[in-house]
Formats: sequence, structure tokens, C-alpha cells
Amino acid sequence: MKVVWLGIVSMVVLIGAMSASYADNPNDGIVAVGGETVLVLRAAVGNMSIRQRANDVQDRLVTILSAPKLGMADIVKVKLPDGEYRINVHHKLLVTVTKEDAAVNKTTTSKLARIWTEKLRKVLPELNARPNPNNEK
Repeated sequence: MKVVWLGIVSMVVLIGAMSASYADNPNDGIVAVGGETVLVLRAAVGNMSIRQRANDVQDRLVTILSAPKLGMADIVKVKLPDGEYRINVHHKLLVTVTKEDAAVNKTTTSKLARIWTEKLRKVLPELNARPNPNNEK
């Protein structure tokens, strides 16, 4: 019985170690389009891992970039009552800047929202203006 229990404990420790190293992968939070890094999420929030958050943002980004025109003015940050920020593109949520994001980046939600909004205003209109090579004949 002790051998079985020891085996189970060893397996749990091994899985935990594997999960920790997987969660610490710096590439998990990269949101990129056409090889261009748009954002890097570095914090899990609630029950969502860094990778899950990045995938959700990536999915929203694909939809947002399908709009015919996208300008800098279409990308806005909105302060939420709890002090966090939403970054909206064409009035649609792209990403929420959370307290966890700010803590990991050693800044405030306000400053991080400003940084991310400025980056998105530079990158997204350019990406939106590029023709999709998959649509060319």
C-alpha cells in the first residue's frame, strides 16, 4: 500500500512540475498577427491561463482585423469601475488590462493600458491595410 501511495504522490509531483514549467513558457502569452507581435500577456487571470487569454485575444483580433477600415481612433481604452481597463477596437473588446497584468509588469493598470493602446494604434492599422496573401489570386 505504501508503494502505491508513494507512486501516486510521485506522479502528482511530476505532473505539477510539468504544469509549472508549461505555465512559465514565455511564448504562451504572445499575441501575433502575420509574424508581428501585437501584445504579450504575462498573467493568468481567474480560471484562465496565460495561453487561454492569449488565444481569446488572438481570436478577437482575427475578427477585428477583418473589418474593412481600421484607424488609430478606433482603438480606445476604457476605464472600468474596479480600476482595470478594457481596450476596445471598433467598440469590441480586444483585451482587458487587469491588476494581475500590471503587477507582473511592475506598473499600474493605467500605465499598462496606455502602453498597450499606443502599441495597438501603431500596429493594427498597418496590419489591417496589408492585403491578405491568402485572398490574392
